[in-house]
Amino acid sequence: GTMDILSSVPIVAFYAAGHALLHCFLSLDAVRARIKTDAHLGEPAFSNEFTLRRVRAHANNVEYVPLTLLLFLIFELNHGAPILSHAFGAFFLTVRIIHSFGLRHGTLSKYYRYTGFWGTMFTMVSLTLLNVLLALGVNLTASGT
Repeated sequence: GTMDILSSVPIVAFYAAGHALLHCFLSLDAVRARIKTDAHLGEPAFSNEFTLRRVRAHANNVEYVPLTLLLFLIFELNHGAPILSHAFGAFFLTVRIIHSFGLRHGTLSKYYRYTGFWGTMFTMVSLTLLNVLLALGVNLTASGT
């Protein structure tokens, strides 16, 4: 009914809070790096790998997390199975932490970034497909009803 949009979304709220904490960490980390390397306005960051890595870790998070959280929200509002929300929610937060770590550090960076990128793509594509299936009327609720 018309009240469905006001449904509680505790699962996405929980994982969004985790992403918000990660985002705050990455924001503060980028600011601290800019201050430390005197790269206050963009361009100087690109000549300093320490700062560039932190600025890009923050920016990359901004590029991928909001849309993916929107996909989670749509899934939960459409009564997708909570077990799927939790599974993808925990997985997505984990791969974003791994990806951020990879961007911030040079050693083994490509393996962390690879894992984080493909984990992010897997989550986005999976949620997109699940949302399309829900929109088409396929039953993906926990109760099967």
